[in-house]
Amino acid sequence: MLVDDREVAALRQGESAAVPLPAGTYTVRGRMDWTRTPPLTIEVADDDEVSVDVALPFSAIWDMVRRPGRALTIHRR
Repeated sequence: MLVDDREVAALRQGESAAVPLPAGTYTVRGRMDWTRTPPLTIEVADDDEVSVDVALPFSAIWDMVRRPGRALTIHRR
């Protein structure tokens, strides 16, 4: 998981991590091998808890080769 292009957690499928961040606006991306999600901008307020899911849909396996920047998905829960 990347926050403002800085790796903050290395996760395997099904794992999660808590990343404490001060209040502010951040760009979050997931990364797997050479693929990355599109950037997701999130705003974090004081005492806010934000959850983000990153996934590799089975239908996107071919995109890992053809369009690696679109294979993974990211969204805020």
